[in-house]
Amino acid sequence: MVRKALVVGINRYPFLTINQGKCQLDYAAADADAIARLLREYGQFEVEILPVKQDDGTFAIDQKGLVKAKVFKDKIFELFQADGKTTALLFFAGHGLVDRSYGEEKGYFGTSDIKPDDDKWGVEFDFLAKQMIESRVPEQVVWLDCCHSGQLTEAMFQKFNTLTAKTSVNRSFIAACRDSEIAHGLDGHGVLTHLLLEVLKPERYGIGKDINNIDVEMGVETEFNNHPNFPTYPQRPVYFHSGRPIKFWQGRGIGETKYSVKNPTDQNHINIDNRSGGVYFGNGSVKITGDIVGGNQSK
Repeated sequence: MVRKALVVGINRYPFLTINQGKCQLDYAAADADAIARLLREYGQFEVEILPVKQDDGTFAIDQKGLVKAKVFKDKIFELFQADGKTTALLFFAGHGLVDRSYGEEKGYFGTSDIKPDDDKWGVEFDFLAKQMIESRVPEQVVWLDCCHSGQLTEAMFQKFNTLTAKTSVNRSFIAACRDSEIAHGLDGHGVLTHLLLEVLKPERYGIGKDINNIDVEMGVETEFNNHPNFPTYPQRPVYFHSGRPIKFWQGRGIGETKYSVKNPTDQNHINIDNRSGGVYFGNGSVKITGDIVGGNQSK
C-alpha cells in the first residue's frame, strides 16, 4: 500500500493587494504543518509539503516561503499519476480566487505569484478536476481550506458521478465553503483545518474501528454545528464522495465511536440533518440549507 499526500499552505502573496492593502495570511502554513504531521503519524502517508525548507536535516513547512503556479501545477500532476500508489491526498490552505471576466466564473488556487491585475490567477480548479478524472489512482482525497473552494466540488459533481461506476475509483472531497463564500480562521487555524484535526483524532473512535471518509464528513458537519462560533460564520462546508468508503486509519479510543453512519456500505449518501445548513453532493442529490451571518479572518 502506497499512500501519498501533497500538503500545501501558502502565507505569502507579495503581489496581491485589496484596497491598497497586502493580503498575507497568518494560518495557512500552520494548517499545512498540522495536517502533514497527522497524516505521517497515523496514516503512514508519504507527505510532500509546499513551501518547504530544510532545517537540521529535516524538511519542514516554510512559513515565509513562496509557491509559484508552475510548481504547484506540476506537483498536482505528479500526485495523481498512477505509478503504483493506492491513495492520493491533496490538502490546500491559502487564498482561493474567482475570476468573473467575460461573463464566466473560474475558480483558482491562489499561488504566491498571483497578480490578478496582470491576469495571473494561479492554478485553475478545473486543472485539478481534469487530473483526477483522468487518474486511475484507486483512492483520491481532496481537502480545501480556501475561499470559494465549493466551486470545485460543484463543477466536478456530475462528471465524477457518471465516471465512478466505469473506473472503480473512490473519491472524497471536503471544501471549507460554498462557491460564493469566504473561508475563515480562528485560534491559529482555518475553520476546516480545525475541524479536520479534531475529527481525525483516532482517540475519538473505538479501538480497531476503521475511520473512513464518511465518518470524517459526518464528523466535520457535527463539530461545525456544535462549535460555539462556527455556525455564525458566513461559510458552510461542502462535501462530496463517490465510490466505496476510503479508510484513513484505525481508532484508538475506549467506548463507542463518536461519529458513525448506520450503513457504511451505502456508497453515495450521508444522512445529514436538514437543519444543519451543510451542503452535500452525492448520488445525484444536492442539499443546501440555512442562512448564515457573521465572520472572522478570511482566506
